[in-house]
Amino acid sequence: FFLGLQVNQSPCGIFINQSKYVLEILKQYGMESCDPVGTPMEIKDKLDLDQNGTGTINTGLWYTKDSGFELTGFLDADYAGCKDSFKSTSGGAQILSEKLVSWSSEKQDCMALSTAEAEYVSLSA
Repeated sequence: FFLGLQVNQSPCGIFINQSKYVLEILKQYGMESCDPVGTPMEIKDKLDLDQNGTGTINTGLWYTKDSGFELTGFLDADYAGCKDSFKSTSGGAQILSEKLVSWSSEKQDCMALSTAEAEYVSLSA
């Protein structure tokens, strides 16, 4: 259990999850006995049902022994996307062996003067 992550290694691969961390947070806020619920949202596209069930804490990332260890990063920025401040928004995703491991989206601190500048600010964040 390191940085909220549990890493279990077997001869077949590595499984990473955060179930102990989730249980700690639930206990900290007195919510151990609460029933899990889905997040209400507007669904425009047809989505597949989660075959594991909603609210489970035992899901994680499974990296098989023979899977590649390729890290890929993506980022993007809009130009003056905020209608109030005209600031740009940066977003990015990091993918390890075809599994999303982190993502971000935030309004940039400065006001970019061009699309290229918004992209450069996104790169430097």
